[in-house]
Amino acid sequence: MQTAQDKSAINRMLRSHGLGQLEDGAGLMAQLGFLVQDHDHLRSLLVRCEPENRSAMYDSLRPYLRFTPKPLDVYIAEGAERAARQDLPTIDEAGNINFRPTLTHEVGSGVEWPRRR
Repeated sequence: MQTAQDKSAINRMLRSHGLGQLEDGAGLMAQLGFLVQDHDHLRSLLVRCEPENRSAMYDSLRPYLRFTPKPLDVYIAEGAERAARQDLPTIDEAGNINFRPTLTHEVGSGVEWPRRR
């Protein structure tokens, strides 16, 4: 739940970027959707969104995008693949944080290098 102070701060930020206010509803969503540049940009927004809100975010922006979006599950799968490649933590549908970084070895640990003569 947002407080009046939170709403005021969000509205100030939106105004500073030349956008409508929270109360504008669909008008604000149209403005935000228009600002999404491409598939990579949309994916980056979706993966930053809390898992339980991703579907609503996607459905709210989709009618206003300047490109034909992929299905939501494709963006989520692509984000998960990217996170796995870069050893980034992920949050699953249940809100659990999953992080299994690849182990790296310290330089010089257990490795014998030939000595210079």
